[in-house]
Amino acid sequence: MDAVGAADLGKDPSEVAEMFDATAKRYDLMNSLFTLGNDRIWRMQMNRAVAAQPGERILDVAAGTGTSSAPMAKAGALVTALDFSEGMIAEGRRRYPEIEFVHGDAQDLPFDDETFDAVVLKSDKPVVVDYWADWCGPCKQVGPIIEELANQHGDKVTFVKMDTNTNPVTPANNHVLGLPTIQVYVNGEVVKAFKGAKSKSTLLNALEEYL
Repeated sequence: MDAVGAADLGKDPSEVAEMFDATAKRYDLMNSLFTLGNDRIWRMQMNRAVAAQPGERILDVAAGTGTSSAPMAKAGALVTALDFSEGMIAEGRRRYPEIEFVHGDAQDLPFDDETFDAVVLKSDKPVVVDYWADWCGPCKQVGPIIEELANQHGDKVTFVKMDTNTNPVTPANNHVLGLPTIQVYVNGEVVKAFKGAKSKSTLLNALEEYL
C-alpha cells in the first residue's frame, strides 16, 4: 500500500486536496482500518450530540464523502455537505444523490443569516466570526490576520466571515454596532467580542485557551 501523506495546516491546501482526491473512493475503508473501527463510534456520538430534527438546516463541514451527513439527512434534516476535495465531493454525490454537496474551504466559510445556526451555534469547536463589509477600511486590515490565524489554527478553531451588507439580520441579533466586529462563540454562546481593528497578538491572546 502506498504511503499516505499527512494532511497538516502547513501544507499547500491544493496539495492536501489532491491527496484526498486520490483516495476518495477508498477513504472511508482506510479511515475505518486506521482507526480500528473507532470512526463508527465517533460518528454515532456525533449524531447523538447533533440530534438532527426534520426540516432543520445543517452544514456538515469537512464532510468528505458524506458518511457523517447521511444519518442526519435520514433523520429529515436539510443537510449541506461541504468539503474542499472535488474527489470526495464526487464520490459523495455518487453515494448519496439526495444530499447537497458543495465545494468550499472550512477555514474560510462565507455564510448567511439562514445558515448561522448550523455553522456557528451548533459547532463542536470554538468559532470566530468576523463581521465585515466591503466599504469598511479597517475590515481590510483585519481580514488577512483572520486568514492567517485560520491557516495556523483551523484544526482547533473554526473561522467564518459574515458579510453584513447582504446579511443584516444576524449582526443585529448579535448586537454588532460597528465594523469590524469579531465575536468568539463557544457552545453557541458569545464568550468574547472585539470592536475595531485588532492586532494578531491581541486575537491570539484571546484565543490562547482554545489553541
